[in-house]
Amino acid sequence: MRRVRWTVSAVLGLVALGCVEPVPDDGFERREGLFRVVILPDTQCYARRFPEILEAQGDWVAASVDDLDIRMVVHLGDITDTNDAAEWEVARGALAPILDRVPLALSPGNHDLGAGGSAADRSSMLAAFFPLDAMAAAPGFVESYGGTPGNTAWLFSGELHEYVWIGVEFAPRDDVVTWVRDVLAAHPDRIGIVSTHAYLDAAGRRYDHTDSTVQEFCPYEYGVSAVDGNDGEELFTAAIAPSPNARMVWSGHVPNGFAYAADVNGAGSEVHQVMADYQTGTRCPETGGDGNGFLLVLEIEEQEASVSVRVRSYSPWLGQHREDHEVTFTIAPP
Repeated sequence: MRRVRWTVSAVLGLVALGCVEPVPDDGFERREGLFRVVILPDTQCYARRFPEILEAQGDWVAASVDDLDIRMVVHLGDITDTNDAAEWEVARGALAPILDRVPLALSPGNHDLGAGGSAADRSSMLAAFFPLDAMAAAPGFVESYGGTPGNTAWLFSGELHEYVWIGVEFAPRDDVVTWVRDVLAAHPDRIGIVSTHAYLDAAGRRYDHTDSTVQEFCPYEYGVSAVDGNDGEELFTAAIAPSPNARMVWSGHVPNGFAYAADVNGAGSEVHQVMADYQTGTRCPETGGDGNGFLLVLEIEEQEASVSVRVRSYSPWLGQHREDHEVTFTIAPP
């Protein structure tokens, strides 16, 4: 079952005008000068057991692209739970309505890699269900590392400023980290943003395998990192900190988590880092929503010398907001 909420006035008004679809009553303000980016945290349990929730997310995004001026859609990884064809089919079906309309950055998570989602190696069905040529048909595509859809760079424009967004794989390989730095360097006048799967932990610390304190779900706990992989601290040190235009990093991975942290890059500019994952545990339950379809909506307003970002949490499935998972910050353009 898909749940969509409409106001009576909106329905009547649009029906009178002969429009096909009413405007959703989702609590978001529609006005000039305010555009948005939508971020989907871990959808693994929806793809496996609750496809209707993932479909509700995709339907809401597709219906809101023009109405809410959505200029970028991002998935933080763990698109599936067991890297299984049936789960990938659910994810593709849910996201298909937006594939060629707006930039879509996919960051494969540990559950999208290896047999059964084990992340024992980097084998994945991602490219079979989201082939790069289909991804690249969307506006703003720049390039992909290695010709795969799991590491992609995108350009989009605001009203006053320009942006480059880079979607990065789980525990990115050394060459991928170098590629991220090179893409940011190739667009020095654009606000640089990176999304990946595992970066901040539950306490808002960057994952650091050299830290003696416990950091659950550290990328170094998975087989792919034993061969070639980097944690959050290594990604920050090698690619984010050296990039004067880096301003934001987004990640998921941590069950039932939300965290925010701000640090400065090598040029002295603030880098705002946010983690969100609405799972209720490490296994997908057979009953219950396990996350209830919450996603993040970035509301972006620009001034000549600054950009204001409001992060809001919303579930198209429930038609509800989570005010405890909101944060607002301001970034300075390069």
